[in-house]
Amino acid sequence: MQSSQENNKPPNHGSETRPFAPFVAETLEVEADDGFYNPSVSYNEKCNLIIACPADKSVQFYDATTLLPSEEFETLDLENEVKAMSFCEDTETFLFGCKNGSFYTFNLSNKILQKLERSVEAHISRGVWINSSYYAYSAWGSYQLHMGNLENGDLFHFPMERSDIFDFRSLPKRNLLFSSLNDGSVIIYRTDRLPKLPILCSIKGNGGVSRTLESVTINKKDFMLTAKYGSTVEVWHLTKGRMRRLKVIQMQEEIEVYCTVYFENYKMVATVHGTEEVRFWRLFSGKLEWRLDVEMNECFHSFLTKDKNAMGVVDWGPNLVKIVQLHSV
Repeated sequence: MQSSQENNKPPNHGSETRPFAPFVAETLEVEADDGFYNPSVSYNEKCNLIIACPADKSVQFYDATTLLPSEEFETLDLENEVKAMSFCEDTETFLFGCKNGSFYTFNLSNKILQKLERSVEAHISRGVWINSSYYAYSAWGSYQLHMGNLENGDLFHFPMERSDIFDFRSLPKRNLLFSSLNDGSVIIYRTDRLPKLPILCSIKGNGGVSRTLESVTINKKDFMLTAKYGSTVEVWHLTKGRMRRLKVIQMQEEIEVYCTVYFENYKMVATVHGTEEVRFWRLFSGKLEWRLDVEMNECFHSFLTKDKNAMGVVDWGPNLVKIVQLHSV
């Protein structure tokens, strides 16, 4: 086991530009006795909030600057643990999908929490807004993509081929919905013909390898990062609704990639792996630039913060969120 000091040394800056020295700036301890499920912590730029959904069935709001409980938003108490969370910018509304199949919406402007009338008999695993009226969700063992209409409560189901959906990413302005399957496939749907959901294109998986999805903008162009549970991060350019692979960042050892964050100012990708460290990679060269020990039990999720110069790293068990700041040297 490397010492913290050794682990934090950069391998070699070489001729790369914008050197930096990331460090843990602050720690948020979420008030709960239970840990987190999947990606159940997020950042909202409009209200500068960190939203945390621990497994005690609550939704908690923290000021992202002070890391204190928000004075404007009170804790929400739901009937079950949150397994899926998504935010619609057009309506300023959160969607919370619970483990038992119930769904809630919460509007930031009027602070109204509403339970959707039609729950589903399924174990919800992921959920995302498609637009202001439609949302998509997945359920363990269903082998289907599920879609709901917020206005009339209608539900729609689209069969998969022998695989569950692992992750979603929606690009409403592009009328695109991305889904990754547990076999490593990625399917892109058109969302301009709802409630029809035609497939635009797909990337075939190699069996038994899941991908997390992260949409990013690089030089004003749309890209997708896919992190495979096989030690790679792939950079895809989105052009005319299709994905063209530009770069593969390969881990030095066999280690799962849980989540990615992209820093536009540094052209850097940060990865978390279910270990105690965060790794930083040069986007275009694929070089490992830094390994930061954040002294957590298990890093399993991360998110970008407002100034685009810091990230939150979430610990699975002890309800910790550490803010990692990128600091120019």
